Amino acid sequence: MPHPSEYWLKFLLSRKEHTFDEISTMCEMNGVGGVTSEDLMYLRSVLADDEPVPFRAHDQRHKQSMSYLRRHGIYEAWHRNKWMKDAIELLGDAKMRPLLETYILSPMRPDQAVRKLKTVTGRKIDVRTYDLFAHYFWRPDAMSVEEWGDFIHRRRVAHQEWLRLAVTSRGPEGVRLVLWKTGSGPVRHIDSAKIFTNLRNIAYLKALELEHLPAGKDHSIAFANYVKSAKVAQEEVSASAAAMTDVLDSFKAFQMSTVVDEVPSIQQLTDGGKGGTFSEAEDVTGDDDKIRMDEY
Repeated sequence: MPHPSEYWLKFLLSRKEHTFDEISTMCEMNGVGGVTSEDLMYLRSVLADDEPVPFRAHDQRHKQSMSYLRRHGIYEAWHRNKWMKDAIELLGDAKMRPLLETYILSPMRPDQAVRKLKTVTGRKIDVRTYDLFAHYFWRPDAMSVEEWGDFIHRRRVAHQEWLRLAVTSRGPEGVRLVLWKTGSGPVRHIDSAKIFTNLRNIAYLKALELEHLPAGKDHSIAFANYVKSAKVAQEEVSASAAAMTDVLDSFKAFQMSTVVDEVPSIQQLTDGGKGGTFSEAEDVTGDDDKIRMDEY
């Protein structure tokens, strides 16, 4: 099975300084375990296929070696910039790392994730650091949803439930659910009609799934529950729509019953043009009489 730290494993193998057991132990200590000898043997053979001779990974002037490092996605591990050093440091951050891993697996964009991390933890990280952590230690596209589920199950960390949710979440609603579950964001500004529309649709689709299953008591009960749920949700959708119509009708009635005074002419404002000018009439309105939008 692929491994989320595949590129970090490639880097460790390319150094040719550690045995398979040592690499596996190092990964376990850093919380990215589950590395098998088969995994390492396969990656070592991939690296050996096109390794340049001589191989001078430390020498940035050696073009063949630098091309090789970039081709295998391990250049930053050999030649560490500020963002790569920060990414490695995050492995030991007990507060940041659970959220970081969860956000990477969720549908959140990197720029959204780093803003949310700053809000929740108070620590700011660069998007490049976020991307490098994902690339070397937690690559979301390394495995299928089923493989991620198995990996998360075997990993047994405190934020295991967050990770399971992140792997299966989809779209904006998935992001909202992940943020709520991790305590990163409250559930607010949600339209009630939208809530019940989603619930109605879910109940309907679940009922459709039962169409392809053998008839039985359990399926009949489940079908009846889904139908009931869809009916109740639809009633709430209709009620929400009716309530909105009432609000709009009331607003229209308020507009119709409001008396619109005739706007005074310039001459009226200036007392028929005697004893003052329009500009002087404007000056009568002081600062205290003006509406300040920032107070609302």
